[in-house]
Amino acid sequence: MQKKRKNFGQKLLVEVKITGKEPENMAEIVANKFKELGVEKDFMVVSFDLKLMEEVKKLIPDIKTGYIIPLLLGDLPDTNVDFYALEDFSYNEKLAIQAKIKKKKLLIWTVNDIIKIRKYLRQPVDGIITDELDELKEEKRYLKENNTYFDKYIRIITNI
Repeated sequence: MQKKRKNFGQKLLVEVKITGKEPENMAEIVANKFKELGVEKDFMVVSFDLKLMEEVKKLIPDIKTGYIIPLLLGDLPDTNVDFYALEDFSYNEKLAIQAKIKKKKLLIWTVNDIIKIRKYLRQPVDGIITDELDELKEEKRYLKENNTYFDKYIRIITNI
């Protein structure tokens, strides 16, 4: 699994999907699987189940855990995880500032549209969750190579 990860050139994000029929020791099962694979420092884990993620964090303090927030009206919750995975629709810069104040990372999901990818690359977010990894990498490369004040000005006035 680590060999496959290296082919992507980035950390992998593992989502633990909850059905409501999980055993009481689900956090231990998740933690043990990460340890067994030796990826607890390399992979990040995320779930809609905040309690589960906080329990996994207690079992493996070095693992990066996140809480998926599908719809947020209001402020980011106080948590003991490392990052929030916020649905694209709910994002605003106020939430990005809150995440920084709380010393949490903010990832936006699922951003597959190139216009939105461009938008979030210019926002104060820490990551973009996408199925379009090649497009994301290409856009990041383009921005890095075309980063003069003139380039930025043209992007602002053309909204590209």
